[in-house]
Amino acid sequence: MIPILYITDDLDIGGAEQVMATLTDLLPNDRYKPIVCSLEDGPLAPRLSQKGIKVIILPKKRPYDLTFLGKLIYLIRKEKVRLIHSHSLISSIYGWIAAGVTRVPLVITLHGKSLFNLKHGGTLFPRLARRCAKVICVSDSLCKEVEHLGLPSEGLVTIHNGIDIKRFDNLCNNNELRKELRLGSSTPIVGSVGVLRKVKRYDQLLESVPLVLREFPMVKFILVGDGPRKENLQRKSEALGISNSVIFLGQRDDIPRILSIFDIFVISSATEGISIAILEAMALSKPVIATNVGGNPEVVEHGKTGLLIPPEQPRALARAIIELLKDERKREMMGRQGRIRAKQMFFIDAFLQKHLELYGRVLENT
Repeated sequence: MIPILYITDDLDIGGAEQVMATLTDLLPNDRYKPIVCSLEDGPLAPRLSQKGIKVIILPKKRPYDLTFLGKLIYLIRKEKVRLIHSHSLISSIYGWIAAGVTRVPLVITLHGKSLFNLKHGGTLFPRLARRCAKVICVSDSLCKEVEHLGLPSEGLVTIHNGIDIKRFDNLCNNNELRKELRLGSSTPIVGSVGVLRKVKRYDQLLESVPLVLREFPMVKFILVGDGPRKENLQRKSEALGISNSVIFLGQRDDIPRILSIFDIFVISSATEGISIAILEAMALSKPVIATNVGGNPEVVEHGKTGLLIPPEQPRALARAIIELLKDERKREMMGRQGRIRAKQMFFIDAFLQKHLELYGRVLENT
């Protein structure tokens, strides 16, 4: 078996981490041996371990940690790693150095702009990427942005995130969960799922809520996830006088069940790769309202599977929510088309096959 080392900054339940976890779980176990190395522990660690995937936590104690680098190099040599695949910012930088020392090929997956949005990212990322065996972008738009930094196109490849549609086949609107949340069977629900951090711009979603409540005073907004902005967003909700209409559910491990009770799924990000949460909502036949940024237009077809709106415009977001709340038939039509699109364009089998083909080419050249 060929050992592949997956490096990530943490094991929280974010989109990038879920993509990595899905990939390690799907790898043919008669051919590849996945090993996950994370700088921080998190809820994904026990899930990976239960599936027989080796998980190693290597804490980094300071911004420039040579001890951590030494441990990473030792790990690569000890496990006889043949390929390194990094998924986040710090791990990619240290993985780049370790790959150079050990002469093991490095593949980076870009889930967003974090790697080249640093203060010195305009020079750091191209230098790093040129020494990689391959840079995977989760969307075509991200690939184009990376090309503008001067990277040769032959070093780049787009592999859209994928989901297992079958997981969502037998899920429907869950009345039991509505009772658990003290929501009526006919209460309209608008929801979002993601890490509560600045780039997701949940503050913009909250600012749209009072405008929606003027026309639909009974609607409830559900935010699923945890993160550094949670307390700020809760205070903002109180300041806007909408606390009774917004439910912060925190981190959950039953996302499909929660998505099943949404009438509309919303994503208000300032930038985005390919959102796993959007794909899951579409798999459950939910209409999607998304900002017209990053990979969102590659997933959401405006007017067909949902609505695309300008980023950081709460009034435009409110108008889109109101438009869909007023038209149940349109919601149902968009939901049906969304599931078809998710099944055709973002199926997990294609996601896996493209990774396996890439791994094969990289390993052949070493």
